[in-house]
Amino acid sequence: MINQNKGIYQALFTLINTYFEILYYIITIYMNLLYILILILIIYFLFHFLYIINKTEIYETIMDKYTPRMFVITLGREERVKNIQIQEEKIGEPVEKIQATVGKDLDIQYLMDTNMVVNKIGVGEIGCYMSHLTILNKIKKDAINQYVIIFEDDFKIITDTFKKDVQNILKTIEEEGIDFDFIMLGTINNNKDVKIRNNIYSGNKNDYLWGTHGYLVNYKNIDKILSVIDVPIEMPIDNKYEQLLKNDKLLIYTIIPCMVDQYSYPNLNGNIKNEEKMEISIIR
Repeated sequence: MINQNKGIYQALFTLINTYFEILYYIITIYMNLLYILILILIIYFLFHFLYIINKTEIYETIMDKYTPRMFVITLGREERVKNIQIQEEKIGEPVEKIQATVGKDLDIQYLMDTNMVVNKIGVGEIGCYMSHLTILNKIKKDAINQYVIIFEDDFKIITDTFKKDVQNILKTIEEEGIDFDFIMLGTINNNKDVKIRNNIYSGNKNDYLWGTHGYLVNYKNIDKILSVIDVPIEMPIDNKYEQLLKNDKLLIYTIIPCMVDQYSYPNLNGNIKNEEKMEISIIR
């Protein structure tokens, strides 16, 4: 009887032992599978993370070519300097300052005698024209190999994502295969004609093109631009752009709604163009 019970206990022990061995084996398999799964997930998320970083870097590299170099024409007045600082904060980076040509300091008689000025125009408007021409010549002289934005120091950014918006405009223009000379980021009279895509319009040849407070310049066409904008100076710079648009001499597009407006200072009399209301008469 004792031997029989002993045999039963041994058989039961063996059965229990086998059960736990099988259980251990199953747990070991599941644990190994869990480890493998965790490892796969780690590898997946690592590669996914690296992919996102790489994709972001690739995207940023692609968008870099649509990142313009920015210049602002300024007379250096305190209020305008403060305004530039405010707008730089909105843009998220500094803007290169270009000293404006002061019209009242110019030798008007010399300019007329040498046919650099050939029409009745205010000295402030002459200075403004020459200031824009300075930057356009700089693009050619310095072989600037990127798009350029020209601001006047009374400009006001009215979009919260200015840099990204400009990049998207240039990317869209390229995707559409559109050639351009200027893209006006804001006009006083909201000039627009045919919608190209999103907020991009062709310039309206039958409307005024007022304001040069913020516009994109296509560096690829700088020789063409200079050939039609260089001296002699006949009219204010925005009137000249308007004339060149109407005569199909320049390809000008506009952005509606505007991205750049003009900031109004109640204690200042106008902008660079209105530096003085003096007029000159041509001696014929």
